[in-house]
Amino acid sequence: MGENHRSLHHGRSLKLAGTGLNIDTSDRRDFYTENSEDYAYSVGAKFNEKGRLVIVDWAMGSIIEKTYIDSDIEHFLTIEKKDIQEFLYQCCKKYGHDWPSKTKEQEDILNLLMSIFKGSKNAMLSIKGILKNNDIPYRFDHW
Repeated sequence: MGENHRSLHHGRSLKLAGTGLNIDTSDRRDFYTENSEDYAYSVGAKFNEKGRLVIVDWAMGSIIEKTYIDSDIEHFLTIEKKDIQEFLYQCCKKYGHDWPSKTKEQEDILNLLMSIFKGSKNAMLSIKGILKNNDIPYRFDHW
């Protein structure tokens, strides 16, 4: 098993060493990535074409193949445009982060989320918990 590499990045591709498999992450801001010889994981955020905020985590590798009968798995948590401000407010409140009221630009929203969740392997679970605990509507899907 190779050395485990953890890195944060914005806009590039994740590759699983020795497999030729990769995923394009150029359209999202990653809070956390992990790459090793037999496992790759990434969690981050992006906006879809309708202006909804999408939190995405993705994993691939031999452990995923054994567990899910596929080479990779992705989870998508989608927040409607009208609910993004409440979600951001609750994130700031939970983590003691200054609340920059009325953060509307997509880049500003992604920057705020990055400042809160940077380096957090459990960002997807934390975000899902914030949404559930504050009755903020969201859709959760996997692929």
